[in-house]
Amino acid sequence: MHVEKTHGCHPSGTGCDAWCGNAKIITATWYPGVLEITVNMTYSDYPQAYGHFTFHDDSGHSDRILGDQQFVNCQHCDKSLDCQVNPYTSSWKFDASQTPQKGVWYDIWISVYWQCYTKFYNRIRCLSEDIHYRGQVPL
Repeated sequence: MHVEKTHGCHPSGTGCDAWCGNAKIITATWYPGVLEITVNMTYSDYPQAYGHFTFHDDSGHSDRILGDQQFVNCQHCDKSLDCQVNPYTSSWKFDASQTPQKGVWYDIWISVYWQCYTKFYNRIRCLSEDIHYRGQVPL
C-alpha cells in the first residue's frame, strides 16, 4: 500500500551526506502490471516517502512509476504514525505490457526519503538518497 501526495505538503530531499548508504531495496517481485518492493533502512530509520521511481529491463521494457514524491509507510506531512515499519514493503501499479519476463535482468531507480520532520512552508524537509537495484526475474 502507498499513500498519494498529501494536499498542502510534500517531501523535499536535502541529500544524505554522512547518511548515504542508509536505504536499500532488499527484494523486488514482479507480477503482471505490479511491482512489489521492500526497502530497508540500515540506521534504524523508516522509509517515509518515495519519488522518481522508474525501471528498465534488458529487453527494453520500462516505465515511470512515480515522478513526484509521495509519502509512504504511515507518514503524513511532518507527522509519523505508530504504524511505520522497517523494512517497508509496498506494491506499485504500472503498464502491464512492460512487465519484465522470466529470466530477464532489470534495473530499478528510486529516491528514498526519511527523517521527514521539519516543515518549511509547504515542503517537508527529509534526508534523501537516490538508489539503484539490479536483479533478475526468477525463471
